[in-house]
Amino acid sequence: MGLQTSALFVMMLALSASLLGISLLVQVMQELYKFLTSSKSRAFRLALTDFAGPWVRQLYGRRGLPELQVRGPMQLWRSRPKGRLLPLARPQLTRAMEETAPPWIQRTLQVLKLENQLASPTSTDWSPNWRAFVSELNAAAVGSPGYSTAQDVISFLSTWGVTARSPGGLLLQSYHPPQELLVAFRQKFLLHIERVGEQYDQFLSNFEHAYRRRNLRQSFLFGLLITLAFNLPVQRLWQDARALSPEQAMDLAERAQALYEKAQAGSTKSAEVTKETMKRAEEIMKSAVVPSELSSYGPVVFQLPAKGLGASLRYLLGSLLTAILVSFGAPFWNDAVGALARLQKKPEPAAAPTET
Repeated sequence: MGLQTSALFVMMLALSASLLGISLLVQVMQELYKFLTSSKSRAFRLALTDFAGPWVRQLYGRRGLPELQVRGPMQLWRSRPKGRLLPLARPQLTRAMEETAPPWIQRTLQVLKLENQLASPTSTDWSPNWRAFVSELNAAAVGSPGYSTAQDVISFLSTWGVTARSPGGLLLQSYHPPQELLVAFRQKFLLHIERVGEQYDQFLSNFEHAYRRRNLRQSFLFGLLITLAFNLPVQRLWQDARALSPEQAMDLAERAQALYEKAQAGSTKSAEVTKETMKRAEEIMKSAVVPSELSSYGPVVFQLPAKGLGASLRYLLGSLLTAILVSFGAPFWNDAVGALARLQKKPEPAAAPTET
């Protein structure tokens, strides 16, 4: 019974090490895919649209905001600003959304913010900057772009008693603390943006959940592609693991864990990611998926066994199972390899006491 248990541990150790190697290769492919496609920014965009509503698509149009546009990794040049929205912190996201508002709303918001900065606890009158802004509002011509929005701003200020209409134009009336006016203005014209800002933590949680699900789908798909391309159904991995001796299984486990540690410490930033990840992928296939003298893993892309429908179905099911196991992730299989390796190692015999 002890011998059978030891053999089972050896097979499990070798199988876990092989799955760790494949998981590392999947991780490499994901890093490369994310770098080339900016997948995180696309996930952020979808999560933001689902959370705030279709109106946020204004952030991504041709006339999008220049500060939100980034050069994609495959763009060598661009004739107009074009890129993808990156994940933004709460202040950046709120500011970006404010800049999708109509021009007069943006202008009023800017002036109110400045007025709030200039005001002091003892202020009793509006600044020259505010007076100039009211003159601009008064000068908005009938039928001009944004005229309707300007009239909405004038009505808001009149409701607060800040301005009043007269035959000669707008008149400044009572003074109100700019902070109070700013809060009321946001609630009146930017309520949809205020709600996003207030519920940003929930949005971020939604985004992280959606991004984890996207990564899990990618892990499964890349794992399935690798399994089919290199003929790695779970049956074959299991058979090859059974052919290993305890020493070979331990050697495979150590190499897989060494590659995992190297992958965790490796650089995955800027243009170096492509060269580094491709080098790591080659190293994984050579060192971490069952020794080459026992099994030759060459590209046999989508080659089904020629033994009938039953064998083909078993092969596909085995490939799906490999992909499912690989989608657990490299950290999971690294922990499994470490735990099995500790169980497999025999404790060193205690030194015999010396007689005096």
